[in-house]
Amino acid sequence: MEDFDLKGYPEPRAARAVLVEALRDAIERGAIPPGTPLRQDQLAAQFKVSHIPVREALQELVSEGLGVLVHNKGVVVSQLSVEEAAELTEYRCLLEVQLSHWAVPRLSKLDFERARQVLDELDRTRDIDVMLRLNAEFHAVIYRRAERPFFLKAVENVRVNLGRYWRLAWLELGHKLRSQYEHRRILRLCEQRKAKEVGELIERHIRTTGALIVEYLRRRGAESSQVVRTRVDGR
Repeated sequence: MEDFDLKGYPEPRAARAVLVEALRDAIERGAIPPGTPLRQDQLAAQFKVSHIPVREALQELVSEGLGVLVHNKGVVVSQLSVEEAAELTEYRCLLEVQLSHWAVPRLSKLDFERARQVLDELDRTRDIDVMLRLNAEFHAVIYRRAERPFFLKAVENVRVNLGRYWRLAWLELGHKLRSQYEHRRILRLCEQRKAKEVGELIERHIRTTGALIVEYLRRRGAESSQVVRTRVDGR
């Protein structure tokens, strides 16, 4: 497993929480790619903790869908299939559209101001990690007003699972320009208290990004199959 920077994760917190946050962040950033074994001995030594919090952290990653238990390998970083990415996109639509319906009537002038600040920062930045963080923050500014913590937690889990692939949409496919245009439209509709229209635009927004991820996974699967066929034919 490639080493990654663990600075910035405060020691006073519970060891399990530190491990989960660090590993989740590394997986989302692509520092630990899909298929990488998460070895308990290595993690325990790296974090200077016992195997108990490591085991608990890996169990949490599995429950979130970021890890999968493989026979004779232990927990490895999960790889989304085309079908899983499509299902997660549908799940996002259900969760986030409903959250927007609850939230829009409760949004305040301070929320609108913060949302505009986030979008202005997003326009200026060229750092992909900052882009993705601000993108999540824009949606969170809206959804938090729904005051539905279980829904918000579910959205966070889905975003982490898909976040590994959003980089491709923002970097390789130039998705930032289109995404920002839609963000500005969402904000205007929120200010006009048009909850139904906000939900419809958020759904289209989610499906556009989801389609990019599904197409990427489908293309990569086809390329992998071609490599296998080439190796077989070359024998």
